[in-house]
Amino acid sequence: MAINIRQLIAFGIDRIHYGLLDGNNNFAGIAGSLAAGDDSGAGRLLGAAAAPYEAPEMERITIPGDNTIQGVFLVEPEEPSAFVLETGPHDFDFASRAQGTAVEEVGEWDFNQLRPSPRTFAGVMLHLIAEAQSKASGSDGSPGFYNVVLNSCRIAALGPSGAQSGQGRAFRWSVTANPVSKRPYGALLSAISGAAEHEDGFEFYSENRIAWHAFYDEGSEGAETFTLQYTPAGDGPRTRSRRGRTAWSPRSPTWTRPRAS
Repeated sequence: MAINIRQLIAFGIDRIHYGLLDGNNNFAGIAGSLAAGDDSGAGRLLGAAAAPYEAPEMERITIPGDNTIQGVFLVEPEEPSAFVLETGPHDFDFASRAQGTAVEEVGEWDFNQLRPSPRTFAGVMLHLIAEAQSKASGSDGSPGFYNVVLNSCRIAALGPSGAQSGQGRAFRWSVTANPVSKRPYGALLSAISGAAEHEDGFEFYSENRIAWHAFYDEGSEGAETFTLQYTPAGDGPRTRSRRGRTAWSPRSPTWTRPRAS
């Protein structure tokens, strides 16, 4: 078992999961908001073809003098981390959830709005998963997954590309990552030792694929039961019983949000 891995190599795109954030910037599955006792898993964005997330370059401020450079300062750029995500299949549900609209059912057809105005953008967590291998001493070559979680994104559909004879269509999405001070599972960065005040997201290595599932604890003394979207790796049961307050961790694909007091 390869755990606590800090050196790795990664390849391609394995899959992308997403979830909507509630009013407190907590992950709330595809529902976007949960009442006490409700639960919701993440959505899967089918056929991810490109997700080139990268932070913008730092701005360089040079101090001249005596016909030379006296020093250089690096400052945060004004532009956000943004990229264009591409998928092969198109998903009306993902598009409507991201832009705050609804898919309209008209008889046997479903209509999805293009460039609605005004848009009410939802906060969306993106979880980018790639195949990986450990390069850490003692587990070099062990297979696993490289995970990039972007805490809070704004996403707008750009429409299909390749509208030419004889060419396949790719569907494109404009993604902007917001730097936030809270992770989707509720942890405040201010409470994490050594963490900066804000981040686009976080990265980690896992032995198995990670699936997100939100459960809103009613706060009662008795055990509450819910069924996970995916069957956990190993011997973990798909139907879970929770008593009291628990939190999501990378080794357990369940996350329980405590009842608001």
